[in-house]
Amino acid sequence: MKPSVKKLIHDKARQNKETLRLALATELRNLITEMNEVPPTEETMIREISWARNHPENPFDELWSFGSLVEYPIPSEAMPVVMSSYKKALAEKDELTVREAQWIARLHKIVDPPDLVLDWAYEYAMSEWLSEITNKPFDTTELDLKMVSNPQYAKDLRRTAHREIAIWSIATEYGADPMELKKLNLSIEETEKIAKSGKYQKEGTR
Repeated sequence: MKPSVKKLIHDKARQNKETLRLALATELRNLITEMNEVPPTEETMIREISWARNHPENPFDELWSFGSLVEYPIPSEAMPVVMSSYKKALAEKDELTVREAQWIARLHKIVDPPDLVLDWAYEYAMSEWLSEITNKPFDTTELDLKMVSNPQYAKDLRRTAHREIAIWSIATEYGADPMELKKLNLSIEETEKIAKSGKYQKEGTR
């Protein structure tokens, strides 16, 4: 299961605590399929929904702010890079988590080119998060090799993951077909305008 799919299931489970697990699993299966991803089995999704509802979100996965520095300090020399990454994330209509900020602080002197530090921080943060929720050792060997051999790897993955999650959220909010929205290949802002207009509605929502 892709980390982005697992995170989607967990987020949806925490946001819809009153929805029965089977009903939510069915909804998620349809949504994941429409996003052109392979959905986990029903049993797996129900297990993931239960796990998410019984485990509060880790504070490291909350949104980063200056107030976060009280509990999760960042070395002063890394703060300019964290701030530039924060601004970049906001400009892209994205968010920065405490976990990602911590990884930016760790990686900012070694990522080459430097403008990819946010992308690599996202990948390391996702890998760390996945190891925590699966109780598996946190092994970054594959990511380390990718960072050295193919620096653009993280940028492409992060853009794809965030775009698909954003389109899924827009489709869910306005009752649109996510696959049709995805095919438009427009900016997220333009995609939301079209979905809001009532075009590309899913069957049963017209």
